[in-house]
Amino acid sequence: MRRNSRSVTFNFPFLLPELPNVTPAGTYIVDVEEEEISANVPILVRTVLRLIGGNMTQFVVVDPRNIERALDQDREKIRLLRFANQSSAQSPDSLPADDGTGSLDTPGRPLIGKSSRR
Repeated sequence: MRRNSRSVTFNFPFLLPELPNVTPAGTYIVDVEEEEISANVPILVRTVLRLIGGNMTQFVVVDPRNIERALDQDREKIRLLRFANQSSAQSPDSLPADDGTGSLDTPGRPLIGKSSRR
């Protein structure tokens, strides 16, 4: 068996069809395992997402295309936030952190798309 591992970072919570709940933003390990069963059978490839939280590690077999889609969506969210913030005084590199609530509000600054009138 041959295994290749890489880490992937999600800046926002994400959802994969293979997981029952939204997964928090963070860095995760993706293991790609290749196993040749016999000389006449193609190589079996399995992609496993390693979720580590607290005292527990969970291994979930996932479709690698779903991971790539989720990463693409994550990058698109960053791109859209940077675009939306270009007209403000805030630097694109100092975007507000995602606290997992879905709110990107920062003290003294309204949510993107909301009126600044109170």
